[in-house]
Amino acid sequence: MKRVLITPEIAAQMLAKNVGNRAIRNHVVKQYAQQMRDGQWRQTHEPIALDASENVVDGQHRLTAIVQSGASIWFWVATYDQECSAVDLPIDMGIRRRMSDVLRVDRRATEVASVIHRLVKSSSERTVTVDSVRRVLRIIGPHIDLVVSQTKKTAAQRTSAPVRAAVVLRCVSQPDFATTVADQYQAFVWMDFARCWPSVLSLLKQFDSETKRTTGGGSWLERDRMARTWKAFDWTSRKSSVIRVGDTMPILEEMKTVALAAGV
Repeated sequence: MKRVLITPEIAAQMLAKNVGNRAIRNHVVKQYAQQMRDGQWRQTHEPIALDASENVVDGQHRLTAIVQSGASIWFWVATYDQECSAVDLPIDMGIRRRMSDVLRVDRRATEVASVIHRLVKSSSERTVTVDSVRRVLRIIGPHIDLVVSQTKKTAAQRTSAPVRAAVVLRCVSQPDFATTVADQYQAFVWMDFARCWPSVLSLLKQFDSETKRTTGGGSWLERDRMARTWKAFDWTSRKSSVIRVGDTMPILEEMKTVALAAGV
């Protein structure tokens, strides 16, 4: 095994002999390429593996990411002494580690951090790098933990990552009332009508009505829920009995401004 600086040209040459591998997962390549472009790629003990005829046995996603990113990356390169195929070898057979496993934090916290990162970057991409999530957690992690810790209950839209993200950013925007807002979120999830502000009670009714008349979701519906949650958990508007949202974009921009002001 030797350490090699793999340029996009070298990677392309290696991929020319990429036979017998499983289909490329484009979302994985996109994530790796972004990390490489951002200088966030970290070398590990895991090598690029070739067989005796220099066919790629392991590493096609990393090599494709080098080509897409235009970056040159150091890798260990291991070569088998016989011809073989990736599907014949006992590799990539285990359970893939989640981002929460890598960061050793609650999965719900990483999901919220991912939503906030995408909001700041104005991106609809589902894939977010570990380093990006780590950065969000470092900056507003205590607020995320405060909201996530309120309940372990799963309750349809009420515990979705976009909704939690909106509550977190409201805590960030109104730090003096963060604990109270988090307590309201608990009442919201548990449908504790007696504890809910009029604005949060209105949001509960809207979510309940939405559940009865629609299934699924989609990015538009997620943004709409996020915007309505942001308005409902506003301390200064807590006595409002009606939550109205027309164009979600100005509201999302307001939330983005809060995240950027916090340093995200």
